[in-house]
Formats: sequence, structure tokens, C-alpha cells
Amino acid sequence: MKKRRKVLLVLSWYLIEIHRGVAQYAKEHDWTLSADMAYDSEIPQGWQGDGVITLLGSEPDEVNFVQTLNCPIVDLAMTRAEIPFPRVCVDNQEVARMAADHFIERGFKNFAYYGRYGLGTDLRRRQYFKDYLHSKKINCEVMGWEQERCESEDTWENRRTWLGKRLDTLPKPVALFTSRDKDGAEAIEACQELGIHVPEEVAILGVNNNELFCDFTPVPLSSIDIDWERAGYEGAALLDRLMQGEPAPQSAVFIPPKALIVRHSTDIVAVENVEVAKALRYIWNHYTDSTLGVPDVASAVNLSRSKLDKKFRQHLAYSVSEEIRILRLRLVKKLLLETKQTLEDIAYDAGFSTLPHFYRTFRQIEGMTPRQYRIRHSIEGVEPDGIGSPASHHITQEVINKHRKRS
Repeated sequence: MKKRRKVLLVLSWYLIEIHRGVAQYAKEHDWTLSADMAYDSEIPQGWQGDGVITLLGSEPDEVNFVQTLNCPIVDLAMTRAEIPFPRVCVDNQEVARMAADHFIERGFKNFAYYGRYGLGTDLRRRQYFKDYLHSKKINCEVMGWEQERCESEDTWENRRTWLGKRLDTLPKPVALFTSRDKDGAEAIEACQELGIHVPEEVAILGVNNNELFCDFTPVPLSSIDIDWERAGYEGAALLDRLMQGEPAPQSAVFIPPKALIVRHSTDIVAVENVEVAKALRYIWNHYTDSTLGVPDVASAVNLSRSKLDKKFRQHLAYSVSEEIRILRLRLVKKLLLETKQTLEDIAYDAGFSTLPHFYRTFRQIEGMTPRQYRIRHSIEGVEPDGIGSPASHHITQEVINKHRKRS
């Protein structure tokens, strides 16, 4: 009889999505999963098992305990990067790029970053955000409470006063990327106290898509949805291979974010030119229509095609057709990973008129076929025509509406 593997889940901070992803893999492979240390910091002295999945923080007792265990260990965080554990981590470079592109596409010229701690994940997201903007020849104002408070006591009142002053001095309109949703919600509240309009003067974007922050702030907060469930599942898959004696990978495995969820805090076009702003809105509302072309957009804003393209390049540095293509490919990638739709249906729903055009465009931009993209970014063990996360079968409302029209 095959021995049932015993695995310990150690989370320095509890995330139900990680627990769900690990539990899904454990169920599929008949593991005994001990989750005592997922909920609290009580160390299970004397525990003996086959492997550990951890989201390791800075708590010394937890770090020491995990390091004493004589079994394979997979870490889902980079907090203790000096410890050479095999890792499956959030791709914070992609998070930062997604945030920057979101604001750039909306025409922002002024950028800022706010993070409370300036350590670990906060530090990485800040640096990646700055570096990506720098590659576009764009400057970024960094607001870091721990770095700037000097001798000030770390209290809610002092931090809020400091944040208000910093927000007030930023050039407007400004795109503000925050390390996490909690920081984004704090920035929204500080803006409201000062009478600064969100998103008209300060557009704010968070990370984690925590609905308790995003949907219940005075201005609903846009956020990048981290695929923690997939990280947990992939971490368990890596641990399984290690327990079977396979060598550890040479570098960390990075999990890309699921999507950027747009809410009111960034739902604005920061473009001074009225025709360009109107054209962007028209494109966002119609890009899934396969008949949409540059002449349609030009007609909607009462400009010639050449004039509209000139204004686009002047204010956004790219063309009308490029904006349409960006939006269609973004939807394609979302549908590839979050639905079981066929490639033909995905092409149709994203606004591509023919399959050859769809394949040609995707390969030109992504350097691989749509099917290769789906396989590469899907959870190990899922069928090629399947999707990434076991519980991510979401379809956008616009696709549902298109199917209704078609039927």
C-alpha cells in the first residue's frame, strides 16, 4: 500500500487562497495536510512528516523551526531570500509592469508610489515600478513612510498627517501605485480629508484585490488580483517533485498576476486633449466588436483618421490601432487562463475577425502561439485545453453579453 505523504502548511500570514490551492493539490494526490500553522504561530513541536509549504515571514521562531526540519521545503515568499529554499513566488516585476501600463494607457504623465514599510515585497514592487517607468523615460516620486518619518513616532496620526502633506504636494493629475490595498485605501481616505478628488486629481491603484478594502472604501479601489491560489497549487506541485527526489530548480518559479480589476479609483482618462480622451472611451466600450477599426473611432470623435492618429501619437506615443490591439490581446490572455473556451471562441470574443489574424497577431506580440501560452501559464496537470487555476472559471460580463447577442 502506497504511503500517504504528510505535509505541513506554515503561513506567517494567513491567505485562504494559498490554503485552497495547496489543499486542492493535496486532495488530488492523497496527502495528509496539516494546517495548524496556517492559522496561528503555535509551533507543532515534534512534528515529523515528508514536506513543508511555507509563506515565511520575519518571525524568528517560525524561521528557526522550519530550518530545523529534515525534509523538503518550498517557500511562497521572498521575505527571507537569504535562506536558499526552493521558491514559488508572485511575479512582482509583472505586477509593477501591469500597474505602470495601466496608468500609461490612461495618459498619465505624473507618477508616484506609496508603501508604508519599504521592506520585502513593498521594496521590490517599488523598485520594479520605478525601473519600468525609467525605461519609458518617466520619473516616479517615491513616498515611503519608514524612510521619511525620521524621528517621528510610528503612529496612525503621524503617518496620516505625513501622507496628507505628501499627497498635497504631488503634481496633479498623478497616478499613485500603492504596495497593497490597505495602503491604497489609506491614500483614498487621506485625499478625501484634504478635498483632493479621486480619481480626477489622484488615481490610486492597489494590489491583492481584497474586496473588503477595494469595495468598501469611499471610492472603490482598483487593484491587481494576485493569483495566490495558483501559487499554492504550484508550490505543492514543486514540493511533490522534491519529495520524489527530483532536484530543486536553480531559480524561483514566478506566478504572474491574474488581472487588473478596474474600479472607480483609476477609471479616468488623464489626457488633456478632449478628442483623444473621447476616442479612448469609445475604444474601451467597443474593442470586442470585430468590425471596429480606426475609421470608426475617428468618425465617433469627428476627426479624420490621420488627424486622430497624429493626436494619439502626440498625447499617448502610440496609435489608435495599437490601443485596440493592446485591449484585445489583454482579453485574449485573460480568457486563455480563466476559461475553457476554444481558441476560435476566444478570438471571436476578443474582437478578432479571423483566426489567421488572431494567431498572427498573438504570435507576433507574445512570441508563442495562444495554445503554447495557455499551457505555459496553466497549473501543472491541467489539460492543455483547460485553464490555470482550478477555481478560476470566470468569464467577463462583456463576453457573456456577446454570447447572448450571438445566440
